[in-house]
Amino acid sequence: MNSFRKFLEKAKKGKILILTHRAADIDAIASAAVIQSIVKKSVIGIPGYLNTEAKIVSEKFQIQHVINPLIEEFDAVIVLDFNTPKMADSIGGLLKNSKKPIFAIDHHSSTKEQLAKKEFSIINKIA
Repeated sequence: MNSFRKFLEKAKKGKILILTHRAADIDAIASAAVIQSIVKKSVIGIPGYLNTEAKIVSEKFQIQHVINPLIEEFDAVIVLDFNTPKMADSIGGLLKNSKKPIFAIDHHSSTKEQLAKKEFSIINKIA
């Protein structure tokens, strides 16, 4: 958790984008909602769309989100359930070239194309 605190310090209490992968599923939208309850001044962003099940969960629990958010409106980004540019469609390319602090929470294997630096990542393949 120390790495997450360091990330939040680097974000300087600015506006934080909590970004899921494209076609967000239930674990992505639910994880985003939990993180948003902890991180104030944050917005949940979804590249593309929510899948059918995630849309139902989002509506039932009134999880507010923005489809295709503009990353330039945010001071830092938390990526959930992914850590590669291709999983965020066109937003991924912008993130890859961004100087904004990026923190990743994921259960997929690490790759060479990671968006977040190792020090700002929690990746557990068995989670």
